[in-house]
Amino acid sequence: MIEVLTTSEFGQPGQPPEPGSSPPPRWAPLAEVMARAQTDGDLRSFDPRTYAIALGGALDGIFAESLSDPGYDLNRAVDDLLDLFHRATVP
Repeated sequence: MIEVLTTSEFGQPGQPPEPGSSPPPRWAPLAEVMARAQTDGDLRSFDPRTYAIALGGALDGIFAESLSDPGYDLNRAVDDLLDLFHRATVP
């Protein structure tokens, strides 16, 4: 999931998309990975769109907190968040 959040199928960072194309919503690639994992039996049933949106929002919040508080343990927070989502999604 982290790879999906940090890479894109729509060009390289800093390069514009192809003319006439538009990237999918930010949550879409992660939701697609989650849906495939559900089909494969690796994740329990849930709405992949909602979980992808929630994970993206939670990551945004964690990074914002780390910018406003230098003492905030970003690595620990990300680990805790990923553990939370793992526990919420595995069958």
